Amino acid sequence: ISCLRRRDDVARPEPGGAFHLAWPGPGWHLRGEYLQFERPTALRFSWSWDHEAVEAEVRVTLAPDEDGTHIRIVHTYSDVDERDGYAEGWLHFLPRLAAVV
Repeated sequence: ISCLRRRDDVARPEPGGAFHLAWPGPGWHLRGEYLQFERPTALRFSWSWDHEAVEAEVRVTLAPDEDGTHIRIVHTYSDVDERDGYAEGWLHFLPRLAAVV
């Protein structure tokens, strides 16, 4: 995930806190607000790209299983045409997360 830069100065994982992820190469910025944070089982946040007018919501739930942790992600958005792109993105980045956790 070398193209991704996390902005620690704006990331607070608590309700009302904000996050900002930047991809400097293509100039993409993803921003959102934490809506729910229940350690260690739940995270819910808004999701908004600077270059798109649509805001989405993401819910992440974590549960132990025999091999480690089961992650369930529900990404809600208003444009059904975006579904495949978001699914592709999650499938691309989740294995990278598993490699560093």
